[in-house]
Amino acid sequence: MGAGEVTPDIKVKTASYNVWSQGGRAGADEKYTWSKAGPAVIECILNADADIVSLQEVNSSSAGLHSGLDSYAWVIYTKDGTKTTLIGDLDSQSPVILYKSSMFSLQSSGWIDLGEDATKPYWAVYAQLRHRSSGKDLWVFSTHLNNEQDSALQTSQVSTLLSNAESLVPEGTASVIMGDLNIFPIDNSGNAIANYATLTGSRWNDAYDTVSAREGNYVAKGLASGTMHNTSTGGLTSVRTDHILVSDAAILSYGVDRSKYENTDGTAIWPSDHFLIYSSIGM
Repeated sequence: MGAGEVTPDIKVKTASYNVWSQGGRAGADEKYTWSKAGPAVIECILNADADIVSLQEVNSSSAGLHSGLDSYAWVIYTKDGTKTTLIGDLDSQSPVILYKSSMFSLQSSGWIDLGEDATKPYWAVYAQLRHRSSGKDLWVFSTHLNNEQDSALQTSQVSTLLSNAESLVPEGTASVIMGDLNIFPIDNSGNAIANYATLTGSRWNDAYDTVSAREGNYVAKGLASGTMHNTSTGGLTSVRTDHILVSDAAILSYGVDRSKYENTDGTAIWPSDHFLIYSSIGM
């Protein structure tokens, strides 16, 4: 069943945000250091008021992130697949899932090993969430893939992620794959990149593609679709590496939060080098 073939009874807002790990902030302009920008990251996430949030690049140095988002329940796994309740146990650039426990109950969760490059491991976490009032299930996957878009590792990661998701999620049950996938829709010549085509050729549909095509304002590449900015120049980029992919649910809306938030110095900044993206789905 495709994303547009579901008559929605329930509306769920999802969001995905690469919060730019402490290690990634090394050497950045001082206003972006985690001690100054961390509260702005939290404010951005709270402002989205999403029911389910996928975060990437969370680690033990992300001070205050856990306590600042304590209105959510968290699904956290370490790089070796150990389930934990504390981001203090994370020593790598981790994906996590947050959800509103008032709306969903956790039925199951797990960890998918996606391999590693010369510097770090990669993995996905997933959660089977049950909507409390309707009893419907929604499966959520959060991940961060290798940043070499044409690498053999990333090809393997896409295959592993999809094969696990297809095995776990029953046909006809709503699911969302979110994260910094480091996969670009098209190359510089306007051709679809193989890994993106593999993802969107599966059961999952890109929320941006779906909404843009439906509303008649599709932009395959450009500043209007970018999900990152340049921390050196402060300018927007056309890079779209952050994705929300949906299966067996209606994609109702899509957006990118390019608002600026104040750091502890009172300076208005984009808190991360990525923007938070969000999508409302009906299931």
